[in-house]
Amino acid sequence: MSYQGGKQKLGKRIYKVLDTLEEYFEYDERLDYLEPFVGFCGVMKHFGQEGNRKMVGYDANKDIIAMWNATKRGWKPPEKCCKTKYEKLKRSKRVSAERGFIGVACSYSGIYFVGYRGTQTYRTRSGKKNVDSAEMNARSVNKIAKMVKKVQFKSGDYVDLDPHNMLIYCDPPYASNDYQQSEFFKFDSDEFWKTVRKWSEDNIVVISEYKAPKDFKMIWQSKTNVMHHGKKNIKVERLFIHEDLYDELDISIKKEIKQF
Repeated sequence: MSYQGGKQKLGKRIYKVLDTLEEYFEYDERLDYLEPFVGFCGVMKHFGQEGNRKMVGYDANKDIIAMWNATKRGWKPPEKCCKTKYEKLKRSKRVSAERGFIGVACSYSGIYFVGYRGTQTYRTRSGKKNVDSAEMNARSVNKIAKMVKKVQFKSGDYVDLDPHNMLIYCDPPYASNDYQQSEFFKFDSDEFWKTVRKWSEDNIVVISEYKAPKDFKMIWQSKTNVMHHGKKNIKVERLFIHEDLYDELDISIKKEIKQF
């Protein structure tokens, strides 16, 4: 599933970092888990398999949340979408599961309604094969939907949340995002870091970014390929936690996490 900034490829490794941090502090019971930028559930799907904790996925994109809630009721995403339909959904003001799915599944690099992409090419043993973008991504969404049935999905702005004693993973729009100028990508990174700084006072908060303020320390990194204008670019994905939490970790656990 292609989704701008999504963590489908790195999700399991990020999950292991979060799970290890929680185990290290030896809580009496599993913490409630929160993702304020749940997107297409690249990390959430791994938590969804546990079933022994409350899991909540928020996103400011109401259409994406509508899509996940619809899948829980049995809705299946369409496997076809022409350009006319794509443009109609892009102009629409009505929140819908279909709009949430098509806006990502049929757009270049999974960037929400950035431009129509009807087919995608992938390699097989017999050579290259073209497949409908909607069809290929529908299969992915259907698979993920089975993994997140126990997750509560809610639409809302992260700044309105007031979490306490939770395990939190944040995957916000990155400050270096080249699509910040789009109407779909308006994000105040300075406000975000102020917010997670406050959350870190009584939560375990882990943030994905390429860089962070000085009071947030990197605990894990990995090279990853990022599509940009149809070309692959190598980026270094990093996870950060606040320095107060970082200082509570011993050297052995820091080394262990770096190996994930």
